[in-house]
Amino acid sequence: MDLDSPDSSRFPLYGSVEAPIEFELAPGDALFIPPFWFHHVECLSPSVSVNVFAESSIKLGAMRLFMTGLPKGHDERNLRPLVRSFLIRIGFDPTDFISKLLESRYAPLGIDGEHLDDIQFRSESGSEVDAAEMEVTLESLCFCIEGIRRVVHVEEGRERDVEGLVQVLVSHLLELWTVQLVGPKRVHGALRGCL
Repeated sequence: MDLDSPDSSRFPLYGSVEAPIEFELAPGDALFIPPFWFHHVECLSPSVSVNVFAESSIKLGAMRLFMTGLPKGHDERNLRPLVRSFLIRIGFDPTDFISKLLESRYAPLGIDGEHLDDIQFRSESGSEVDAAEMEVTLESLCFCIEGIRRVVHVEEGRERDVEGLVQVLVSHLLELWTVQLVGPKRVHGALRGCL
């Protein structure tokens, strides 16, 4: 995407993004970018950039979120109830969330012709998921999300778009689950099946 001249037909949601903060760094300057902030850098002259990723409570919370595995025996048949139940528990409308995810991440790539009938699901086990284990997994995931919401408010000391950060993390988590259950080539169709 060309940030200087974005194509609104390919990236329709870009028009609702806040105006960027622009500045130039002088030799010897350093810049702190908070965790998970989207950013774009242009070098106006030959330069050297050094990145240091500091541990933060937000990063650690996100790491705990992604390390929470799917319940044993989970397969593609359980994806829709898992996704919808998780989204409801953390306060998102599942249909709205998944629709926006598909629109923002897959529609710009021109992925819209895949049909669920064509998907060849893969699973490691055909067994049923234990309801108690599913409940423990969902509770653990909700605990991680609420922890991230609390940490961001406390660390920043001011109101900011916490939900935007949570939406990004949840989007990545849903895609990770989907890749694990159906493979990377079928993520779009499987997510559509969760609507």
